[in-house]
Amino acid sequence: MNKLVLLFCILLIPFSYAINAEPFVSFPGEKVVLEFDSKASVEMKYYYNLNLLEECTQKNCPLFENNSLKDSGKKKFVLSTENLKPGFYAFEVTENEEKYFSSVVVRPDYRLFIALALIILIGLVFLVERNVIGKN
Repeated sequence: MNKLVLLFCILLIPFSYAINAEPFVSFPGEKVVLEFDSKASVEMKYYYNLNLLEECTQKNCPLFENNSLKDSGKKKFVLSTENLKPGFYAFEVTENEEKYFSSVVVRPDYRLFIALALIILIGLVFLVERNVIGKN
C-alpha cells in the first residue's frame, strides 16, 4: 500500500510545477492590469482571430502607459484597449530568464444592446399585461 501512495505522489510532482498562464478578458476601452510576482519584461507580439494573424503595430495592438508595445522592469503593467477590434492579443513575457506567451482577449461590447432589448421586452410585457396592445 505504501508503494502505491509513493507512486501516486511521484506522478503528481510534474503537475504541481506546471506554468499556467490564463488569458485576460476585456471590453474595448477598458484598462487591463497585468501583475507578476517579480520584475518582468512584456512585449505585445500578435493580433489574431479566427481568420487573421498580424504582427502588432501601434495602430492595432494595446499600448502600455509609455505608448509603446514593450515595457520592462516592473511588476505591474497597464494596457490601454481603446479603439481595438475584438480578438486575441498575444504578448511575450520574460520573467526570471524564462519566456512564455499569454494573451488578452478583447470581446465585442454588446452590453448597451442587451440593456435596450431588456427594456423593450419588459415594456412589451407590461403593455400586454395591461391589455393596451390588444384593445381596439
